[in-house]
Amino acid sequence: FNQARTDKPVPTGWCSWYHFFEKVSEDAMLENLDYLANHKHSVPLQLIQLDDGYQNAWGDWTSLNDRFPDDLCFLAQKITQAGFIPGLWMAPLAMDKHSALAAKHPDWVLRQPGKRNQPVNSG
Repeated sequence: FNQARTDKPVPTGWCSWYHFFEKVSEDAMLENLDYLANHKHSVPLQLIQLDDGYQNAWGDWTSLNDRFPDDLCFLAQKITQAGFIPGLWMAPLAMDKHSALAAKHPDWVLRQPGKRNQPVNSG
């Protein structure tokens, strides 16, 4: 397996994407966390993952939108205190053309030659 880590069990978990998509909020995460913590006997999960929708734009992974009034450490601590492993989704090699990262580093944007230098679509 070319040095793949196969000896570790894969955790079971809940991910915000499949219900909230990019409309997730801190309140929704805490409400679902409370439910899952109170139903561990019937829903035996190990991991709670915050998916796409917490950031202002793809690429601005540390800049939270207004649906997340606290920082991500707050949410991770709540998940840990409830007995779960916190998880966080991001796409570190992608950025929105309107992101602060793209404005600060336009030279980092991969462009399509021959198509009026348009940015490549990663998704």
